[in-house]
Amino acid sequence: IVIYLDAEGVVIRHNHNLSELLAVGVENIAGELLIDYLHPWSDADARELRSFLSLPLAEGEDIRMEYAVSLKTSWSSRGIFRAELQSAEGPEGSGSEYLLILEDVTNLRQMEEEYRRVQRIQSLLPLVRGFGADFRDRLTVIFGNLDYVLELMKRDGPDLESQTGAIRDSLGSAIKHLERSNGRLDNILWLAGGGRRSMGEFSLADAVREVGDQAILGSNKTLDVIVENDIPPYRGDYEKILQMFQNILVNAVQAGPDPYPVTVSLELVNRNGRDAVLISVSDHGEGMSLDVLSRAEQPFFTTRDNADGLGLFIAKNIALEHAGSLELESTSGRGSKIHVFLPLASGDVPMDTVRKIPEGLKLMILDDNPDVQEIWERLLYQMGIHGSFVHSSAQAFEQFEKASDSDYPFHMVILEDSESDSPDVFSLLGRLRAIHPDLPAVYTSSRSVSPGIDELKEKGFSAYLRKPFRLFDLQNALLKALYQERQD
Repeated sequence: IVIYLDAEGVVIRHNHNLSELLAVGVENIAGELLIDYLHPWSDADARELRSFLSLPLAEGEDIRMEYAVSLKTSWSSRGIFRAELQSAEGPEGSGSEYLLILEDVTNLRQMEEEYRRVQRIQSLLPLVRGFGADFRDRLTVIFGNLDYVLELMKRDGPDLESQTGAIRDSLGSAIKHLERSNGRLDNILWLAGGGRRSMGEFSLADAVREVGDQAILGSNKTLDVIVENDIPPYRGDYEKILQMFQNILVNAVQAGPDPYPVTVSLELVNRNGRDAVLISVSDHGEGMSLDVLSRAEQPFFTTRDNADGLGLFIAKNIALEHAGSLELESTSGRGSKIHVFLPLASGDVPMDTVRKIPEGLKLMILDDNPDVQEIWERLLYQMGIHGSFVHSSAQAFEQFEKASDSDYPFHMVILEDSESDSPDVFSLLGRLRAIHPDLPAVYTSSRSVSPGIDELKEKGFSAYLRKPFRLFDLQNALLKALYQERQD
């Protein structure tokens, strides 16, 4: 559907395909305000459409794109359209014109939604089966401990008093297994999109203490919560923040068999020009090797038996949902430390609008495998990003240099480190940053041995995307690369 508009949003001319969105019998709406003839699917869609069609375009905004505009068609069904609005050259003396292109992607979107639904179900099935088997074992432990306590309670007098320690240990063990089962169930519900929202103001220190006392119950660890300065009430999803702290603290408690303190410090800091709360959780466990550390945030990755490998992954995503971040550092044999930054909400700005991938992001990807390039393209499409692909360092530099001299430079690069590429991607990034000093860059590789995180940062890379990866891995890597410079 092709429509030309003036600066007021009035239709100048259009092709016949627009009839798909018009009432029956209406064929030509030249001279009419377009927004009066389109029928968004919902009130939210109407607000988004009005915002998208607001004219004139802002200074420096040459093109505006939206990848899922929901409209009612002439058959009263839902149509999903990719929309592109840009300045156009009108006839001489006719004034400013704008070109609106609507591409029907309804069938494609339906197939994508069905694919994601099937993919989510497939990912949940083994997790649910594993949870069922694990939960039966835990129920055996719980029932056994409770039966043991009930038998002890039948005793009277000194015999009962002498068993106080055994009763405490048995009840502690039962509670510990209930808490761990509840944590795994929370993870399943989070992946399934379940759970309730409970937005409100609360004390982060109190939330830490609440789940911390549960996390250390029945263990040989102690909890030390330190509040560095006066921290105002935090506004967020209380249940999710509790789950984030629970996942982090359970990991800290299970980081090693020896007794040690789990230390949690909370501090009010300034981050990227905004007030934020820094929560640092330190353990004195076994720590992680560089290989384990690089994979610790990936879903389903774990080094412990009877664990689902979702705790840290979900904790990080909850932090991202609250416009924050989660960073992990660890040294083998010396323990681990997790830093969570949660910005304090200011004004009426929604939390999920602070850290997001900007519209119109222009991305260059160096990857010499055509099959993998197709996967890149599909995943980037989900996020509204059109990537340009190159197969060698020489081609990458040539295209980047040419784009930098135009009105459409690249905003970010993803560079694969492959055996066949010469020169290597580190040299390439150095040459690219000579043109664009603040260029965000993501390192990716399918090699079995990759450089460490510290080395990648020294070479100029802001994020590391390990192959094989999935959509959420790519999203996290892009966000980290886009915002890492300001965070550091």
